[in-house]
Amino acid sequence: MWNKPLILVSLILLFQNRCASTKKPAFIIGGIFHINQDELEAAFKSTIDIINSKNHRLPFTIKDAAIRHDGRNGLQLSHKTCNLLARGVHTIIGPDSYTMSRHVGVICSGKDVPQISTRSYSSNEDYNHFTINLHPHPPKLETLFVELLNYLEWTKFMIIYQNNDDLIKMNQLLSYKSNTHDIKLSQLILDDRMSYRLMLNAIKKSGECHFVVVCDLLTLKRFLQQAQQVGLLTENHHYVVYNFDMSNIDVEPYQYGGCEIISVNVEPYQYGGCEIISVRFFDPSSIEIEDAFNAVDEEMYINYGIETESHTLNLETALVMDAVKLIHTILKERMLPIENQPLYCNDSEAWWHGPSFRNYINVANVKGYTGWIKFDPTGYRTDFEADIIELKSEGLVKIGTWNSSNGLIIERPKKEDPLPEDDSDVKGRKFNVVSVMTRPYGLMKQSATSLYGNERYEGFGIDLIHELSKELGFEYNITSQDDGANGSRDNKTGRWDGMIGKVMYKEADLAIGDLTITSEREQVVDFTLPFMTLGITILYKKAKPVPPSLFMFTSPFSPQVWLLLVVAWIFVSLSLFVMGRLSPSEWQNPYPCIEEPEYLVNQFTFKNSFWFTVGSLMQQGTELAPIGISTRMLAGVWWFFTLIMVSSYTANLAAFLTVTTLNTPFSSIDELAKQEEIKYGAKANGATAFFFKESEKPIYQQVWKYMTNNPDLMVKDNMIGVDRVLNENYAFLMESTSIEYATEKYCTLAKIGDLLDEKGYGIAMRKGSPYRQRFNTALLKLQETGMLTTLRMRWWKEKLIRAPCEEQAPAAAATALDLQNVGGVFLVLGLGTFCGMLMAFLELSMDILRYIKPQNAKYKQQMREEMKFFLEFKKNVKPTRKAGQENQDGGEFPFNINYMENYINENNQNE
Repeated sequence: MWNKPLILVSLILLFQNRCASTKKPAFIIGGIFHINQDELEAAFKSTIDIINSKNHRLPFTIKDAAIRHDGRNGLQLSHKTCNLLARGVHTIIGPDSYTMSRHVGVICSGKDVPQISTRSYSSNEDYNHFTINLHPHPPKLETLFVELLNYLEWTKFMIIYQNNDDLIKMNQLLSYKSNTHDIKLSQLILDDRMSYRLMLNAIKKSGECHFVVVCDLLTLKRFLQQAQQVGLLTENHHYVVYNFDMSNIDVEPYQYGGCEIISVNVEPYQYGGCEIISVRFFDPSSIEIEDAFNAVDEEMYINYGIETESHTLNLETALVMDAVKLIHTILKERMLPIENQPLYCNDSEAWWHGPSFRNYINVANVKGYTGWIKFDPTGYRTDFEADIIELKSEGLVKIGTWNSSNGLIIERPKKEDPLPEDDSDVKGRKFNVVSVMTRPYGLMKQSATSLYGNERYEGFGIDLIHELSKELGFEYNITSQDDGANGSRDNKTGRWDGMIGKVMYKEADLAIGDLTITSEREQVVDFTLPFMTLGITILYKKAKPVPPSLFMFTSPFSPQVWLLLVVAWIFVSLSLFVMGRLSPSEWQNPYPCIEEPEYLVNQFTFKNSFWFTVGSLMQQGTELAPIGISTRMLAGVWWFFTLIMVSSYTANLAAFLTVTTLNTPFSSIDELAKQEEIKYGAKANGATAFFFKESEKPIYQQVWKYMTNNPDLMVKDNMIGVDRVLNENYAFLMESTSIEYATEKYCTLAKIGDLLDEKGYGIAMRKGSPYRQRFNTALLKLQETGMLTTLRMRWWKEKLIRAPCEEQAPAAAATALDLQNVGGVFLVLGLGTFCGMLMAFLELSMDILRYIKPQNAKYKQQMREEMKFFLEFKKNVKPTRKAGQENQDGGEFPFNINYMENYINENNQNE
């Protein structure tokens, strides 16, 4: 019989084992929250529960492990963090305090456990490799608000902040403070009645009307309420709010007759009251965000009994939800092995997969509630997008965006101000501006997206008009001059074309570009004061280096010096020969062992005298040594002479061998006009051509005649002329400022010669325009503030496609000499050696001839014997010739080599 209890127990154990074998591994996420963050902790746990319920088919699950801290006891928090790691927690979210976060970050870094932070932080905080922050990067946020203030053109404003941490967020704005930006600071301080009215009344009396407000959401609500009560939300007041949860504020009291609230990057536009600006990272009213938060909100209420106060999602909660979503997405996509590895703070063991998991987080690209989650290599979220919102009568409305790639983009139309009654006042007026697309004064902007209106153009002239509009308060619409003509008068019809013609015939109000002020143009239009002075000069290719000559080593001395050096050598050699024969000290006994010799010898023979001076000149010396006072005096003076000459030659030779000599075909307009190889021209119907036409100087008239006879050398546009200079043997005459831009852009070009005249570029307007004086005053102000110089540096240096030429030039360094530099020295060495060999054979031949003449010997036989001895290289002793001796072949060759060698060896042994 079967034992029923035993069978039942066996079935129970089998079922338990089967359940245990099918149990999913769990990845535990730790959460650290403040004791007052019940709602945030509940959102963290609810998000994990919802993810597990929607992904039940995955081979793993996620568990939460949350702890609390009071924000003061760092040691206690460290112990709690170690307990989390001992439970198998491999990722920690939080805390939101900088001090507490550092405690946790040190522990996580030691155990290779990623720490995900969601708090706003300072840009100068210590970097931790295992800490990843989901909050947008503070420097990027500062850039966002700086672009906003640039767009609003605020030059004077007040920063109202809650505490010192909020003031740190405005670091870039504080650096705005300069001669053109007046910034004041005011801290939100409660009065005795626990309100801000006392401070707000003081601000109202100060007359300030532009404010940047930095505070938390609760303080912002109270601030707006009380500011409205004291009268700081009128049409004369403008606000930029640094808070990203403005969507959670009940803005209904400000929608009607109160103020207009705008988010980041908006144009000043009066709606019905004040202007307030802020930013958001997600739209809480979107279906996706609303459904996701409603699910979390319901889960929080059912499982944890917590109900959100406003039933709206704030940035802090959204970032915690994004952190959980980020971890889950990485686990699902990367399929990391999930193992329960407890970590203990009292040993050195770290999480095996920690570095890999950290790298997976760093390269993640996950769509979260706050947008796409991407990090830079250091773990900061620098690539993000923010919405620009505005409060209108229907509520908060998105009017633009900001992202780290394209910057600020506003889709909100401007509201035009009414025209003033004074005709001379340009404020509020709208001008049609025509400009030629000539680099760098005007050009089409390169963009991957479609551009409209003034955004299509950029350049020096475009920026100048923009600065003038900021200074004078007018608006403008830019159109391009398609034919690129500045303006000239047709001699037949008398009509003007180009930009001058458009201004004359009221098709444009202003014309700007490389528009030269001339007397002829001044008769039909008015010009402002010159915003740039210039002159005509020549653009041509840079001079090419001259190839080094074979005898470059002779360059340190001129031909006259070389000639005098040879003369000095001959003169001193002859003088030494004469002094040597006259000086008794130079006549020496040839046999020192004989006290009374029969004759004396002199070492300074004719040949030795020349050899002595040559050896000194070459600084090699000889075996000859002067003995007499006169010869020593002459030798000393010669040595001093050679010291100076050789030192000068050596010093100058280094420069000639390393310095490149340039070959310039011409250096002035006179030389250009007299030559015939290089063609030259100018812009047709331009001010440069007109200058040569009207000039009375003969050389300029010759240039004008040449250009008239060769109309194909005249170009339609300056850039065409630059291209011809680059590709042809062609010189182009144009204004110096345009030449400076061309030489900065193309390093192979250079300006040749001095300025031929002096003139300036100006802004053209209709004859008798009432705005001329105001534009002149504004130009003078831009010149005094250095703005014109700044614009010129921007477009002549910084905005080039490539780096300026001087930055591309390699650092100065010694250049190796090639064969072209020193080839002549090798040639001299080879020729000298060859001449020496010829001289040796000549001396041998002369010696044989002197011997055979009295002996009646044969020349060929003697030369054969000499060559035979020459080839016997082992023999180093040669006998002298003696009369009457014959060699073995019958010829007279005086030698007994064996006898002579034995004799020399015996003498050497005796010594």
